[in-house]
Amino acid sequence: MPEISLLARMLMAIPSEAEVLVEINIDSLGVLEFEGPGFLLDSTIRDSHVLHLFELSGDIALRMALGEAPIMLVSKCGFHPDFRPPPGVPALARLKAMLPLDDCAEVTLATCFAVSRTVSRPLRRSIWCWRNSAPA
Repeated sequence: MPEISLLARMLMAIPSEAEVLVEINIDSLGVLEFEGPGFLLDSTIRDSHVLHLFELSGDIALRMALGEAPIMLVSKCGFHPDFRPPPGVPALARLKAMLPLDDCAEVTLATCFAVSRTVSRPLRRSIWCWRNSAPA
């Protein structure tokens, strides 16, 4: 019996769409300027899931600069309400895992982790249930 090539074995090992347990898709844009703002990276999680049950979403930002106004900032969700991010840092969506139960209920877990002058880690849980129609 002929031996199966390495490429054929790798292709057979790729799971089908129904077999994928965790899928995380991240769109990112990064900029590196040596004579400007330094390094920035913005990312968003889209069309992602865990076990085909929990829908994942959220935003991530990274900023680093040296020079007259040095800064190092990392956020996976947003910032503490008292912290004013520097200009150009977008508003960030919380990292969220949502379990839609049916057309009129969901369970959501949203979290945040940010490092700037301080470290913040708020966690928010919410359960939404309504009858007859979705909330406005």
